[in-house]
Amino acid sequence: MAALLVGCLFSTPVQQHYYMIHYLPLVKPAKITYPYTVRVQDLKLDEAYRRPQLAYRFNPYEIKYYGYQLWGVRPDKSITDLLVNHLGQRSVFQEVLKEYADKRPDFEISGNLLSLEEFDNGQERYAHLALRFRLTRHQDRKVLLTHHFDGRQMVYQQETTFLVKTLSEMLEKQIDEFIIKIEEFLAREAGDAH
Repeated sequence: MAALLVGCLFSTPVQQHYYMIHYLPLVKPAKITYPYTVRVQDLKLDEAYRRPQLAYRFNPYEIKYYGYQLWGVRPDKSITDLLVNHLGQRSVFQEVLKEYADKRPDFEISGNLLSLEEFDNGQERYAHLALRFRLTRHQDRKVLLTHHFDGRQMVYQQETTFLVKTLSEMLEKQIDEFIIKIEEFLAREAGDAH
């Protein structure tokens, strides 16, 4: 018994690891910058993912959480910042504001992060991302367009860094597709005005 206690006292503590959803958008500026202001609201994170631990599943009916694999920044916060940054670099709108800006916007972007997890079927490991974005006209609160995605992508390496990298790449692609939809919508609206 004493040997067991001594072993516990001198054992190496388990190290916690912190991860962030991140990418650097490599986008060309839009052909047209529209004279509008857009405000990006903080994205809403599904209740199951509002904890510091990364989530994983072996089946759709049970969610588990890693004990030592943690988010360095809550994903809803980091993804909102990525969306603002991506919109700013693309320059579709004259001005991109964060949720708490005082200026009244022409449009608002909101969204939900429905799933952000690892899915392991016992033989293969996947990054699973599900989200929904909305573009709303501020004046009358009319939803003008939506973008929904629910998909998985295989993760070939075991390290958690590769799971988070895959989720980040999936997110970048979806944000890019959403911004392209916005550009197409604004181009149609501008064409209808003439």
